[in-house]
Amino acid sequence: MTDFLIIAAMILGIPGISLVVDALLTALWQSSHKQIVIAGTFVVVAIGAYAASFVVDMVMLAWAGEIPWGNIVWPCWTWSLIATCALAVGAGRPTPKLTRILPFVIFGVFAMSAAIVHPRHIVTALLLILGGVIYAWATGGARNVSQTGAQKISRQSLPSAFAIGDYRIDTQLSVSQELVELTEYEYKFFTPMFKNEKIYKAPPTVFLGRPWNIMLGTVNGRIYKVAAFVELDNKAEANHLTDEVMRYCISRLGKPMEEHSGHIIRDARDGNIIAVLPQVFEQPKHIVWDTRDGNVILQTGTVMGTAGINLFVTSRAAGSLERVV
Repeated sequence: MTDFLIIAAMILGIPGISLVVDALLTALWQSSHKQIVIAGTFVVVAIGAYAASFVVDMVMLAWAGEIPWGNIVWPCWTWSLIATCALAVGAGRPTPKLTRILPFVIFGVFAMSAAIVHPRHIVTALLLILGGVIYAWATGGARNVSQTGAQKISRQSLPSAFAIGDYRIDTQLSVSQELVELTEYEYKFFTPMFKNEKIYKAPPTVFLGRPWNIMLGTVNGRIYKVAAFVELDNKAEANHLTDEVMRYCISRLGKPMEEHSGHIIRDARDGNIIAVLPQVFEQPKHIVWDTRDGNVILQTGTVMGTAGINLFVTSRAAGSLERVV
């Protein structure tokens, strides 16, 4: 009966402790305690590596005939369970691969040094080091992939970024549009970030009942950024238009996810929207909205003493474009 209780305690206790540790490390990572998580992952993997080394050593002892095979069944089962649970906790955690390789290498070096007295430890050392490399390579991105997938799924439930008048991101340039590419001198102020990028001044478009000046960032003829701007000398008019922009963004994109002083960001599925608002407020704002295709930013600012409201919509695809070296 006692043996049964011990076995039951091992079967339930070791995985239970592992689940608690896993939840703790996940909570710490989400709370931005990344250094603690890295150290914790190293310790957990080290426990798993030590347990694995113990199992290998016991098998090698039995193989060499130094102890009966029957004497290693229970110890190997126990330490195998510990190794499995510990390595499962460390698997795929978004930490450097070194945190998962190094424990195996350390115990492998110890085993190699012990091979001076017992040559069988050479096999243990090689198995540990090789196992550590395979473990880190096979598990390094598992949790990151699942997190990325979850982010994509959750992002699909968010609203999309809106068009600014006649212009929308992730569309091809129209041959009917009267576009003027920036001059060599103007490119000094608007340096292209991507290979094959061209920036154009486009005809004004009507947005929120008034004309906005437009610039388009393109790569291979596809629009990845729409920049709209209005300059106003009248403070009351600037405040009124700013309120309109904010109300429109909120109605289309919903509640902001964060707020600071200075500018407002709205995230969108295919990019981001940035609105730079004039410094006509006593307390300028920085508000962030999350949407399917990127983010939206509203920010206060002035242009040579004139209130300038700038609205930028940037495609999320920009993150995968080839940058200029």
